[in-house]
Amino acid sequence: MKTTILICTFNGKHKLRDTLSHISNLILPNNIEFLEIVLVDNASSDGTTEFAQAFWDTLNSKIDLNIIFENKPGKAHALTTGYNVAKGDLIVLCDDDNWLDNQFLIHAEELFRQEPEIGMAGGYGIAAIFANDNKPYWFDDFQGYYVVGTHHPHSRVLTKNDYSIYGAGSVIRKSVWDEIYRSGFRFQNSSTAGRAIAEDVELSMAVTFAGYKLYFDQRLTFTHDLRWGRMSIDNLIDQEKANAKGLVFLRVYELLYHRLGCRFLFLRFLKDYMNEIFNFHLAISKLKKNKKNYNPIRYRVLLSSKKSTCYHLWVLMPQVLFRFRFYHSWISNLVLGK
Repeated sequence: MKTTILICTFNGKHKLRDTLSHISNLILPNNIEFLEIVLVDNASSDGTTEFAQAFWDTLNSKIDLNIIFENKPGKAHALTTGYNVAKGDLIVLCDDDNWLDNQFLIHAEELFRQEPEIGMAGGYGIAAIFANDNKPYWFDDFQGYYVVGTHHPHSRVLTKNDYSIYGAGSVIRKSVWDEIYRSGFRFQNSSTAGRAIAEDVELSMAVTFAGYKLYFDQRLTFTHDLRWGRMSIDNLIDQEKANAKGLVFLRVYELLYHRLGCRFLFLRFLKDYMNEIFNFHLAISKLKKNKKNYNPIRYRVLLSSKKSTCYHLWVLMPQVLFRFRFYHSWISNLVLGK
């Protein structure tokens, strides 16, 4: 089986030394036919490309490193470029701050050989590294927000409407990506410069709509290098506010998916969309009434997330309605084969 390890990075020069070092130490499957690294430099200005190539050369690895410059900022553009140029049958997404477990490829290839119906799989960050080993006191309660800690009790196929495959450490079949891309799927989240938001769930949805299974595998682990980010409650809240924008498109996809084939689809969708806004207003009111049942930090995070989602449902409504035909087109192409 052929495999591509995809790294998308923006000004990630300071992170890549450890990430590439861990890749060079991966234990390779006995029957591997081809292995490459595709590093997409997403409009970096810190010399990322030059550093990555020079450092990789010092490792004397037999793995080919293919560096591509994507000048359009936004992780969605980098991902699309990387997935499209990848030559592997499997594409492993390794963020520039992920240190893959040395048996990661062995487990990934074994899983996809044994389970042909799986289109995409993922694991989790088994550990986190902090600057000066200074782990915030609140981190354990929110580690899932940083892709750390298992979010399923055991390895299994995910149930219907569960799209919780982390982008970091995810593995997708190249043939599945090609199929959904040909059908018209395009990332709506993380398509502008800034932090990545919800593009992993967006892709998981498309894979499911195409009729493939999602799989959580506890063997697909990595260490998340958090030395370079601002580890603070304010930063966490800002991240959740940004994620709330991504949730709007995810709900649009779900609403359309469950309404495909209905008469008066646009009117039904509009009704469902307005109900979403109403339900979030109720959820905010309920959360405020039950404030005493939450610790102060979790309450702030949840309230900010719900308020931001409600706000973006209103703000993004013109865009959603204007692009309704586009969303409907790629989803119906995947689900109905039209």
